[in-house]
Amino acid sequence: QTETRIGLQKINFGPAHLLRSLRWFDQLDQRDPLQLTDGVYALRFKYSALNNANLGLWGLYGNNEPKGYERLPSVEDKPEFGGRLQYPLLGGELAATVHTRTVDASALQSDTEFPETRFALDGRWEVIVGMWFEGMLQYQETPILPYKWTKMVTLGMDYTFGIGNGIYVVAEHFATALSDELFGWDEDEQLSAISLSYPIGLFDNLSAIGYYSWNREEYSQYLSWQRTYDNLVIHVSVF
Repeated sequence: QTETRIGLQKINFGPAHLLRSLRWFDQLDQRDPLQLTDGVYALRFKYSALNNANLGLWGLYGNNEPKGYERLPSVEDKPEFGGRLQYPLLGGELAATVHTRTVDASALQSDTEFPETRFALDGRWEVIVGMWFEGMLQYQETPILPYKWTKMVTLGMDYTFGIGNGIYVVAEHFATALSDELFGWDEDEQLSAISLSYPIGLFDNLSAIGYYSWNREEYSQYLSWQRTYDNLVIHVSVF
């Protein structure tokens, strides 16, 4: 019921697919057929209970490049710590996550190092359709940045329509806000995305993803076809 890993590894979590508020340590992209990402150097422990609850604890060290959505890297010789508790609730799952690190602000022509702490809550349930949310609060104690608080939230749902071989649809909405106070809302950005996937027989799969930025009023689209053999996968995409 326990697992311990040390070294370069992938750490990712959260129920969101396209617009992830919990993309803390990876750069996974739904448009990448191989789902590749840069790893992190870490010691990670995970305990899984018999009722499907699980507890994860980690310590990161020696990662001097920005991870996930970070814009500034961590101080290389100072460790980062965090943990995540996930528990079954009302037929679904609810999880709480925390992480703390020391930020290196040298990229801003500053010798300042400052602490950063993140708190997150996420959950997923199946009620006719699949529904999930991710919410994150990030606090940075520093005088060199205009805002101390960053807030992110993702709301999503999925459903498979019984048309042909089945059309799998995922829809998500993402909002992020910056403020100097916990309950402030000074600068924000909102994005929506929808993904459709349709299997054509046993070997072929078509998928499409559309994104819309409400602030910039811009659309972007992605379309792909994948054919799978025993030892070969052909993937073609346009965007």
